[in-house]
Amino acid sequence: MLTEKTIEKLKEISELKEDWDGYGALPFSDKVIDNARTVLSYLSFEPELYPTGRESIQFEFGNDKNRIELEVFEDGGEYGVIKNFEYIDFDEPITIEDCVAVLNDFYSQNKK
Repeated sequence: MLTEKTIEKLKEISELKEDWDGYGALPFSDKVIDNARTVLSYLSFEPELYPTGRESIQFEFGNDKNRIELEVFEDGGEYGVIKNFEYIDFDEPITIEDCVAVLNDFYSQNKK
C-alpha cells in the first residue's frame, strides 16, 4: 500500500549517503527503491520499512505472536517468519512477485 507515510520513508531511504549506518553501508540503488515501491503498490496493508546494511529494504509486519521480516534486494527478496515466537528462516531467494504474494498471504492470516 503506497501511502504518504511509505512514500516519504522510501524517499528518506533513497537519500541515505555512503556510510549512513556508521559501518560503511552503501547508498541504495534506484533498482532497490523501485522494487520496494513495486511491492508496496500491490500490498493490501502498510508494513514498517527499514533500510539494512545489506543493500536491501526490510518490510516488517506482525502481531503479538507472529511476525514476518522480508528484505527486498535488486534481484528479488528473502524472508523469515516468527511463528509462536520461533524464527523460521527461508534462505531461498524469491522474485519480487513472490515478495508481494508472501506478504499479502501472511497479512491475511495474521491481521490484528
